Amino acid sequence: CRYVGTDLLCYRAAAPAALAARQAATWDPLLGWAARRFGLALAVTKGVMPLPRSSDNDETVRKILENIDPITLTGIAEVTAAAGSLVIGLALWDGWIDAAQAWAASTVDETFQAERWGRDEEAQAMLAARQASLAAGARLTALASEGPPLAKRRHP
Repeated sequence: CRYVGTDLLCYRAAAPAALAARQAATWDPLLGWAARRFGLALAVTKGVMPLPRSSDNDETVRKILENIDPITLTGIAEVTAAAGSLVIGLALWDGWIDAAQAWAASTVDETFQAERWGRDEEAQAMLAARQASLAAGARLTALASEGPPLAKRRHP
């Protein structure tokens, strides 16, 4: 999964301090959950330089995802893409957070910037589209969990 090495939650702002603190307060609990729940040890950095890939994390994620039915996996993929975070997608699927919490966690930066500088119409339109994608993925994941046994079967 390409999001393992580029998860939003791993890339933090160096400044301003208020944004860095908000990121830590929101994202550290999610990373802690992923470590406890799945054994994922995701490194955190300040800035945008890529972190080294961990083959252990790659293998752990592969094992998690290969045991999820295709319909649920589609929902998780939609949430992950909209959020920019596999951790958020997995946390939502596992019931650790809900769709509103997933959205709030995935938009810490955008919310901070809008509070600081004001809202931009174009940015708001893009955010609305992302939010709709995340909500659709969350709904699909929930429906797949409630679905008939056939939807739960892993197809070869």
